[in-house]
Amino acid sequence: MGFEAYRQGTFTKRLADLADQPNMQAHELKAYFDSSPEELRQSFNRLCNALGEFTAAAKMGYTASASVPANTVQAAIENVQKQVQDAVMGNIPSGSVDLGTKVLLKNKTDGATIHYTVNTDGSVPADPTVSSSVFDEAQPIVINGKTVIKAFAVKNGVKSAIVTLTYTTKDQLASPTASIESGAMVSRGTRLKLKAASGATIYYTTDGSDPTDRSSSSVVSGSDLVLDGAAGAQVTVKAYAVMDGKSASEVATFTYQISKNMGGVTADVATGSEVSNGSKVNLMTDVTDAQIYYTTDGSSPADSGIKGTVVTINGTPGSTFTIKAVAKINGDAGTVCTFTYRIKERPSAPTASPSGGELTIAKRVELSSSAEKIYYTTDGTTPTESSNLYKEPVLINRTTNLKAIAVSKDGEISEVASFQYTAAQRADMPKASYDSGSALEPGTVVTLRTDTANAQIYYSTDGTDPTLDTLDMLLKYTEEGIIVSRTVTVKAVAYREDLQLSKVGTFQYLVDTIPAVEAKKEAEAQAEAEALHDTDVSGLARKDDFDETAYEDRILRENECGTVVSGTEASLDENTVLITEAEACSDTAAKNVKKLFGEDYKILASYDMYLMKGGSKVQPAGQVEIGIPIPAEYENAAVTIIYIDNNDKITRQETRRKDGMAYAYTDHFSNYALVGLEDPESGQFQIPWLMLLEILAGACVLGGIIYFIRKTTRTSNERK
Repeated sequence: MGFEAYRQGTFTKRLADLADQPNMQAHELKAYFDSSPEELRQSFNRLCNALGEFTAAAKMGYTASASVPANTVQAAIENVQKQVQDAVMGNIPSGSVDLGTKVLLKNKTDGATIHYTVNTDGSVPADPTVSSSVFDEAQPIVINGKTVIKAFAVKNGVKSAIVTLTYTTKDQLASPTASIESGAMVSRGTRLKLKAASGATIYYTTDGSDPTDRSSSSVVSGSDLVLDGAAGAQVTVKAYAVMDGKSASEVATFTYQISKNMGGVTADVATGSEVSNGSKVNLMTDVTDAQIYYTTDGSSPADSGIKGTVVTINGTPGSTFTIKAVAKINGDAGTVCTFTYRIKERPSAPTASPSGGELTIAKRVELSSSAEKIYYTTDGTTPTESSNLYKEPVLINRTTNLKAIAVSKDGEISEVASFQYTAAQRADMPKASYDSGSALEPGTVVTLRTDTANAQIYYSTDGTDPTLDTLDMLLKYTEEGIIVSRTVTVKAVAYREDLQLSKVGTFQYLVDTIPAVEAKKEAEAQAEAEALHDTDVSGLARKDDFDETAYEDRILRENECGTVVSGTEASLDENTVLITEAEACSDTAAKNVKKLFGEDYKILASYDMYLMKGGSKVQPAGQVEIGIPIPAEYENAAVTIIYIDNNDKITRQETRRKDGMAYAYTDHFSNYALVGLEDPESGQFQIPWLMLLEILAGACVLGGIIYFIRKTTRTSNERK
């Protein structure tokens, strides 16, 4: 700079050089403190004098202008200020501007550099310096919110005043919206509605150009924007909105695909086809979010159409049926599509002989029709071409709703004909010689029977459910019976052509292994011996050795058979009546009695005992005691009461006797019988206790011998 000589170095008297406790007089210490400021004042004054010299400006490197001498520094500064005439200004003054406005900073001084700072959050930025950003006209400042700019111009080291520019943005309009979502498939001619804020003007293009160039854009008026183009073509709509006092909206872009079907509606049945009366035509559209409206009376579906996609053909056979359909989006209709069809002639419904009614025996029903084929069902369902094809008369042996249709050569289907038949009587369900759940020896023969005369029994052992439709798959029962060699479930039905198929009888049998069978036989032998022991000793009542008194709260008597029942008021209703019917027992029951009690015993009397109340059979509400008279000739014989179930199985009841009556407790009524010795004339039925013990001892020895022989034989066989 030329003024190096005037630089201030270190001070002559530094305070740091003083001792911690200087040994100086007060005036000496004061002069020491004042020395440094004085040296600084003298140096500054010398610099001021040097700057005022005639050659000071040249020493600073400033070259004088022709019009302005620069003898001194002051004169040089004034010269530069003349050149930097104006402060920085913006091309747009401070105030409210449109969003996105571009601001340019300018200065009238040629060659001046503009430095600036800017805040876009509305706050005031720091004052710019020569280190701040340099403004470039190629990069204007974009106003997208409240913006504050500070700037100054500088040339040759001389700065202009700092200028502050403040901008706010107008509220921006929302971009226009479209009534049809962008990307949608539309039919040709579909009207598109563009909407913006009230009072705004919308400019748009459909050729992909920028609508902000208003010279090439159009103004929307109502819903006059029509989407048009070739089938499958894409249409691009660009639009933006403007309004005084508001920032223009951003440009919105919407793209649409013109349907390949032009009108946008197709049918799954080609137009011009022959169709059946009552058949369905399905209407479809590839137009996005569109609703189909159609008419069948020739009117325009755009005005008075029915909303829907399934049209039922309904007209006179041989006539023409016309469907007009259109695809609508938000109420705007595209091109109307037309489909025409010819209605086929329909064959008459089948007839039946007999045509229905109550059947006392099975009947074979004949179906007839002028059509080529007849299809039918017997379960009440509506027949189709997948149902039973009629080939021969249909056997009806149960309650049946027979339905049939006729199908012509060209596939035309008649109306459904329905014929109702009342079922014939059902055959009786088969019974088996062994109860279901029984454990049998391998090779046991199980016989089946039915109470229906001349009925055939069909059965399965593989789990097949016997039905009328599966009879051909079942085994036909013969007199040889069914040999059971393994655990099996037998399902059987009785069939006679003039009757309904019987209910299914199900019988499950468990087949024991050989060792298990032998063990079972031994257990049965022991149980039989014990049963005989009980029969002889305590199971049969021989005299009045039980003195318990019967219930006396309520006693009912049946005079004809002499039976009686007694119980409490809780167990026997006062309005009940005892009914007793004498009946003969089956041979099976008689055999079971001899098997349980011995060959010398038989059934003396058998009764079906039950209670009646108000014309209906009822059971007691608790335990009661029944009484059966003992025939006079069996006064001294051993007797007991037994229960006989529906399968002729017998169960001994604990019996007491008193005054010529045998008594036993029960909680239900059914078939009861009195059992006694077949030859009562032996007098008092007495077995001496010693003789009884001898008999029992002999039976035990005999049983042991039999068991030993069986075991020895079995062991020998196993060894072999």
